[in-house]
Amino acid sequence: MKTLAKTYDALTEFLYRAPIGMIQTTLDGTIEILNPLSARLLMPLSRDGTVANLFDLLRPHVPQLDELLRQHSERIGSVVEAQRIHFDVGVIGNSEPRTLSLSLLKLENERLMGLLSDISLEATRERRGLARRLGEAAQAPMLTPVADRAEICARIQRAIDRAATDTATEFAVLLLNCDRFRQINDTLGHTVGTKCSA
Repeated sequence: MKTLAKTYDALTEFLYRAPIGMIQTTLDGTIEILNPLSARLLMPLSRDGTVANLFDLLRPHVPQLDELLRQHSERIGSVVEAQRIHFDVGVIGNSEPRTLSLSLLKLENERLMGLLSDISLEATRERRGLARRLGEAAQAPMLTPVADRAEICARIQRAIDRAATDTATEFAVLLLNCDRFRQINDTLGHTVGTKCSA
């Protein structure tokens, strides 16, 4: 009996100190067990300050969760894995974007186990990296050697700046419009379109 009590104490200690949020719910989302980290991660999603039903808390952010569970006909198995949940915390005008990752496992016919972690820093790094790559792609000509709109605007601004400091510098901007240029690419191919635009 003492061994069983020690095992229970050790499991309870692990649950409370685990570096990941752990939640046990019924199939309707009613929370039966959650560790302190889960409570901290879920509390910003609660409108009334209670953490009673996982599906009620997540429905505004993951509306398909109920349907995914209904579609999961197996007695045991993964319902969702690494589902991202995006939301803002903080006061209006000073909100901070947060991202959680949720994995939900059906343990038996009547229980679910959820694993929850805060991946906000990782998600922010991904967003910044994507924004940087998109910015670089916007500057580089893709199909033609002709500069895109962002590069043309930057060149015009540089010319304006030069003309403002050097009275001998003059420049002009000539705008040309080619109607139905896409038809050239669609009918003759991008190689011909690239030669036409150069």
